[in-house]
Amino acid sequence: MKKALPQQVPTHNHLQGGFTLIELMVVIAIIGVMSTLGIASYFRFTGDQRVRGAALETQSFLRDIQNRAKMGDRGNGACATDGDPGGVLGKVFCGWEVTITNGSNQASAAPLCDTRNKDVLNANPNPVACDSRYLQKGDSKTYDLPHPVIFGGDADIVFPHLYDNLSTGANSCIITKDSTDNSLIASFTIAAGGGLSNLYINGTCSP
Repeated sequence: MKKALPQQVPTHNHLQGGFTLIELMVVIAIIGVMSTLGIASYFRFTGDQRVRGAALETQSFLRDIQNRAKMGDRGNGACATDGDPGGVLGKVFCGWEVTITNGSNQASAAPLCDTRNKDVLNANPNPVACDSRYLQKGDSKTYDLPHPVIFGGDADIVFPHLYDNLSTGANSCIITKDSTDNSLIASFTIAAGGGLSNLYINGTCSP
């Protein structure tokens, strides 16, 4: 009669090859961390590009308004026409004013004209020195920042007609930033001569 051979208890080495549950959990955790970091980096990159692009578009908007002022573009509305061609009581074109409000997503620009007697203005050695008491504004042109970018400061800039130098707003610091992440920021300055500086990325310029 044959004796029954004792059964061997299977050990880890005898198990079918593969990952254990703990190993799988570790791998899944690592993948999760890497995915989270990758997604965060992607959103930061896109946010940075959005803020930077908004600053560049704002520069283009300001340059367009500056050119309109130099070329004598009266725009539409109150300043569109002289009002008294050949006379002395017409509206003298002064330039364009740009207004930016802290926390808003829009820059607004409007033509300016002075309703004083033309002879008084023509006798002034600086004919762009329009008097705010007599100013009228034409219809506005606007530039809207892409969501969620906003402006990070106030600015009131006047580009005068026929002159490069600003009558107001010299050395203004224009800031664009992400309203959901204040670390995403870009800025540039407007010099007294109307020149625009290069962008300051992730930092603010000094007016």
